[in-house]
Amino acid sequence: MIKPLQKKIAETFDPILDAQKAALKVATGKRDEALKPTQEAERFVKGLISDYHERADEARRRLAARIREREQQDEAARRKLEDAGRPVPVALQPVAPAPELEAPRVAGVSTKKAPKYEVLDAALLKPAFLLPDGTKIGKTVRALGLDAVDTVSADPAKPAIRVWHEREVSARADE
Repeated sequence: MIKPLQKKIAETFDPILDAQKAALKVATGKRDEALKPTQEAERFVKGLISDYHERADEARRRLAARIREREQQDEAARRKLEDAGRPVPVALQPVAPAPELEAPRVAGVSTKKAPKYEVLDAALLKPAFLLPDGTKIGKTVRALGLDAVDTVSADPAKPAIRVWHEREVSARADE
């Protein structure tokens, strides 16, 4: 008595649910097809932004290095003049340090440094990482950053992994 009732209910609702699944599959396929060019464009733009930030960071590092080098040269020249008992020209007087240069900000776009790693020699890994367990190593790298090399390597003198940072770009949709 119950089985026939269950069968009748299934015969009523199963075609509706099957049609819903088919419609969802079609709609999802069309949506994914329509989104594909925008996702490719987003990846392209994020790559450009990341490259720009890397170049800007490198330019800032080079400028800061040149400023530090010039300050060291000026300090050495000032000391040399002072040691010789000669007056120090105003140009060689200490000045405030150069301001920190900051990357330009774009509304809705942010970047972060994401630690990455590669296993250089699995034989040098600590026993806990021997599999090597990429998830476990990745978790350690994300937690410790560059210091993860010592934690993961059995012998710190022979690193088992290489860790570096890559800039990742993320953007939020403005509504």
